[in-house]
Amino acid sequence: MKRLRHRRDAKPLRDLNAYVASIAAEVSADPSSRLYEQLQDLGSSRQALLDRAIESDDIYLRTLGELESA
Repeated sequence: MKRLRHRRDAKPLRDLNAYVASIAAEVSADPSSRLYEQLQDLGSSRQALLDRAIESDDIYLRTLGELESA
């Protein structure tokens, strides 16, 4: 389930600009504001962390498969 959740959460981050714009619209942040820049940084960090989590999930699943076959 965690693997599926990671993939689902990563999907909207594929278009980081649209993701940040949607969050900024909720809080009425102007694209030239410091808040918008922080949202961009946080979105980028979230994207990197989710990519690492997905990679770890894939390694874990592959290792479980190898363990089962052994």
